Amino acid sequence: MYLGGKVSETQSEPLVYRALKLGPYKSAVTGATVNGYLPEADDISTVIHDKIDTTAEAQMPLGYLIPVAWKSLADELVLQGVEIERVAQPVEQEFETYRFSNVKFAPNQFEGRVMVDFDVKPVKEKITLPAGSFWVPMKQQRARLILAMLEPQAPDSLARWGFCDQVLSVAAGARKVRTLRSR
Repeated sequence: MYLGGKVSETQSEPLVYRALKLGPYKSAVTGATVNGYLPEADDISTVIHDKIDTTAEAQMPLGYLIPVAWKSLADELVLQGVEIERVAQPVEQEFETYRFSNVKFAPNQFEGRVMVDFDVKPVKEKITLPAGSFWVPMKQQRARLILAMLEPQAPDSLARWGFCDQVLSVAAGARKVRTLRSR
């Protein structure tokens, strides 16, 4: 499913923008000369860039499990009207998770947050999530919003907006250590 993209630089089409000429005319109300649209065509030839190249996409899962320790993520989803349930029992199974690399924190804040850029790689691993964790089912009206907020590669994901800095700081630190050892 589409998460982000950019306007294609190679695919564009000619477009004739149909308009009316703008100019002075005598007002029927005041008799003064005023500016306005004239009853003459003023077609403008231009190019439309309406093709999008996908830069981020993901498969729609059945849902997401958020560990109870990451309650702040669940709170952000609830603020957006997302329906969330609490898990009564611990859940142990294989999940798709992510590994982050090339983590770069922005030098300045933007809208009160420090934005983060990174590379992300999905991995499968067996995890036990404690009782009280948050189940976010995708079978709901705001499924696309959930995907955009929780898939880390999405341009406006909570991870990119700095809601997961604890994990990303560790990933950034680990990368620095490996770089120093390789010299």
